[in-house]
Amino acid sequence: MTEMLAKQGISSQVTTIPTGIDLEPFRLANGSALRSLFGWESKKVLVSVGSLAEEKNWMTLLDACARVMDEDRDVRLLLVGDGPQREELETHTIELGLTGQVKFAGKVPFEQVPSYLKVGDLFCYASTTETQGLVTLEAMAAGLPVVAVDATGTRDVVVDGVNGWLTENSSLALAEGIKKILDGAELRKFFADKNTEQIQRYDIRLLTLRLVEVYEQAEEDQAAGRTIQVERLTRT
Repeated sequence: MTEMLAKQGISSQVTTIPTGIDLEPFRLANGSALRSLFGWESKKVLVSVGSLAEEKNWMTLLDACARVMDEDRDVRLLLVGDGPQREELETHTIELGLTGQVKFAGKVPFEQVPSYLKVGDLFCYASTTETQGLVTLEAMAAGLPVVAVDATGTRDVVVDGVNGWLTENSSLALAEGIKKILDGAELRKFFADKNTEQIQRYDIRLLTLRLVEVYEQAEEDQAAGRTIQVERLTRT
């Protein structure tokens, strides 16, 4: 949005504040009970969260996971969410021969999402239509390393090679990213630790205080007569 405003001639007096999240529920959550319920105590679990709709690029994620599972039958995928594409995705899961390795949890109450995230060893995401990357932030708050398709929103919160991997929008590239982290315990811990550290900047309490500061500055600017002149664009 900052870049779009700049194209409109507004490049000064612009402050960008991301949407914050409450970190505490994700820090305190525990996924061990759900792991036991699913019978996945000793499995490597990939988890993803979101609306099961075509724009979220789930087919690419399923195909990527199929590649990973072909090499490691101990890998499982937990999909949290519901939507219009669910039946198609379940059918594709059957076609891939992954019925016993992929679980569709459906829509769960938001207060339970942290526990479902904690089931995972790794958060994987293929969406190319994110605006704020909130589900990725929540996964980071749960202490998970991230492998995701390089796209707007997601790249705002994931730095490639620093707290996760960003890949091309292909099942092959996504699968390679997933395998790198699953196969490397030290790398997995490094990314998870980085996310635990970096997520602090998205604490909703800190960002709310920052927002108040921006409003206070706006009041001061208005009182002092400091305004921004915007060139009106003519529609054609």
